[in-house]
Amino acid sequence: MKARQGSKSAWRGIRRIVALAVPPLVALMMVLTLFSLVLRYGGPRVRDKIRLLNKRLLNPPMMKLAGRRHWYAAVIRHRGRRSGREYTTPVVAVPAAGDAFVIPLPYGEEVDWLKNVLAAGQATVEAKGETYDVFEPEVIAAAEAFPLLDERHRRTWRRFGIERFLRVKGIRRDLGAACWEQLREFRTTHPPKRVTVGGVGWD
Repeated sequence: MKARQGSKSAWRGIRRIVALAVPPLVALMMVLTLFSLVLRYGGPRVRDKIRLLNKRLLNPPMMKLAGRRHWYAAVIRHRGRRSGREYTTPVVAVPAAGDAFVIPLPYGEEVDWLKNVLAAGQATVEAKGETYDVFEPEVIAAAEAFPLLDERHRRTWRRFGIERFLRVKGIRRDLGAACWEQLREFRTTHPPKRVTVGGVGWD
């Protein structure tokens, strides 16, 4: 009797979990479908409104996960072409042959981060827990980008109707060497002070 009651309570728990999980998943699928339709068939004004909404609502929480080892989105760090300030933007950066990354441009070529990268000719990409110095940025068409990608990404970006991509070459940064370089620069600009205590000198 107790086993039967336990089984019933377990099934009730499973049904409760399913009831809580399914509606958000369905809503997410509907949002993704609508998003793909807007990107594919919406005009420039509609895409620009979606971009602004994404920038204000989705990018802040996305930045908390972007660039981490088990997350799909990466971070591109770039400097403002007029302000000189450093900015961070979440992107999807897919490794490609020849030590390159391919980044889709769902909102076209008029986005600020892309203009900054093209003006500087370089940036930094953080993807899958690694940091890369990227250079030689080049905007390419889908016909040139798709052969560099795996079938999953080709299928996804065809569905979204993305026609332009950014290709950059990248070199993985040796974080240990970078730390030593920073320490070397710090010691150059902050020479150690010599202190004498009881006739004994200490650096």
